[in-house]
This record gives sequence, structure tokens and C-alpha cells, in this order.
Amino acid sequence: MFRSVFLNDFNIGFSSPASDVCSKCTRLKEQVKHTKDVEKRKNLIKEYRIHRKRANTFYELSKEKPDNSITFCFDLQQVQPLPRTPIGDAFYSHQISWYAFCCVSMSSRHPTFYVWTEDLAGRGATQIGSALLQHLENLNYKDINLIRLFCDGCGGQNKNSHIIHTLMYWLKNKAPENVVEIIITFPVRGHIFLPADRSFGRVEKILKRNPVIT
Repeated sequence: MFRSVFLNDFNIGFSSPASDVCSKCTRLKEQVKHTKDVEKRKNLIKEYRIHRKRANTFYELSKEKPDNSITFCFDLQQVQPLPRTPIGDAFYSHQISWYAFCCVSMSSRHPTFYVWTEDLAGRGATQIGSALLQHLENLNYKDINLIRLFCDGCGGQNKNSHIIHTLMYWLKNKAPENVVEIIITFPVRGHIFLPADRSFGRVEKILKRNPVIT
């Protein structure tokens, strides 16, 4: 009865507010709505379609499975504060940040987590590069000559010279002879959802079941 009334009489919809929305998509859609000039409107629609096509190319590339290759993504989870307790006074006391870095294949199976707290290390490019180097050293490269990496474009963690130098160092000095190429792909800003995010979702779901974590 409620559904019938809302849909037929009021047409009211309920949903969670969107988060992490692409600013360029939002701007272009709003400009298309409020632009009366036909020619300008066409140009805005064209720009929006090109932007969306570039964004979708990232996902299309991630789904490809070239022969003799390994494809995985890596990302850093949202910072989790420790300890977790329902006591109000403790919330305003000093808390320690807990970091979780995940490397996972594009099939979302068997994710590898590297975790540490802020008293051990930070969450900059040096720490991300160290964890990435460790993950590369533990993979099986039988009959593999290409490594494909996908990650977001965060400048302080992934998209910087430190990560590129780390990959170059590993490829030159530690990679097996059969591995000859590494390709790292970054998405269009605002359009990023990777298998690592699914792993993070599962982790956060488990954390919610534990109101107290010391």
C-alpha cells in the first residue's frame, strides 16, 4: 500500500546520497540542463560523452586478459582509528590510525593485505612502494612476461615518481628474466572503483560487528 501511494500519487524515491561523484560530470550535466543556446548545448553534450568514454576505457582495459600476463590492482583503505570503544570519553582521547594496503587480482580473489599503525610508519609513497615491492617479490611469474597494474591517481601515494622508480628498480634488479614489461594505468579523476574496494567493503562490514577493538 505504501509503495503504491508513493509511486502513483507522489512519485517519491528514497536512496542514499551519492558520494565521491565526479565534479566534471556534475558540472557538465548541470550546464546542459540550464544552457538554452543550442550550439553550446551540443558542445557540452559532446564533451560529456568524451569524458565518460575516457572513464569507461579504464574499466575496459582492466577487464582485458592478455596472454602471459598478471593483472592486479592496489589501493590504501580509508584510515581506521584505534582503539574502538563505545565509551564517549575515549572517542575524544588520543587515537592511533590503522592503515591497510591491499593488492588483489582483478577477479577479486585472494586479496593480500599489508597493515600497520601510524606509530610504525606513515601512509605516503615510500610505504606504498615498500608494500608494492614486497608483493611483487612474492608472486609466481612462470610463463609471465607482462605485469599490468591498476590504481587510483592519488598523487601522495600512487601517482608519483617514487612508485615509478620502485617499479623500475624491481624490473631491472629483481624481476625474473622472462618479465620484460610493467604497465601501470591510472583512471580519469572521479571515476574509480576497483576490486580492492570490494575487499575494503568486506573488511569494514566485519569491523562493524566488533564495537570494541583494542
